[in-house]
Amino acid sequence: MGWLDWLAKEAKNGNAEALAVLRSRRSGQFKGNQVSAKQGNDKPNGYFKDGFIKDDCVESISKIGTVTYKAGSTTIRDDGKRLIVLPDTTQDALVDILQVAMKKYGSHLAIKGTESFRLEIAEVAAQNKMRVTFDDKRLEQYRQQLMKQHAFSRTQSAGQKQSVTSTTRRSL
Repeated sequence: MGWLDWLAKEAKNGNAEALAVLRSRRSGQFKGNQVSAKQGNDKPNGYFKDGFIKDDCVESISKIGTVTYKAGSTTIRDDGKRLIVLPDTTQDALVDILQVAMKKYGSHLAIKGTESFRLEIAEVAAQNKMRVTFDDKRLEQYRQQLMKQHAFSRTQSAGQKQSVTSTTRRSL
């Protein structure tokens, strides 16, 4: 077994030092879609113990320290600083990712990636009434606007149901 394989095995067994060594080998900044904490807001809990994913959730650990684990039916990729979101991720998977991010980072998140990804995250958060805010002011305003639209449409549909019910009762 090579050194990196041994480190990955040790990290999967809960050795935080081995995971730190793997993650120190990363070079460059990840440019893809990602969910993370507002700077300095990393509060491990939920799936995590001492900043590390509980052993029974871990599927694999790469040679650069990216931990892959399941949340519901969704595979999560966590490089220690952010949750990496693959292109073409379903809305159901985005719900799972946001829930994990909230457990790991708290309710104030940083969303980075393509504009369509960022908007979709805000839409998913609003549709699912998630108690989350975003550090980007424009994205947060968009989420709030969507929340108001959803609340308005729920109020309208409730009013229509009441109107239909009272009309039906009168005709009986």
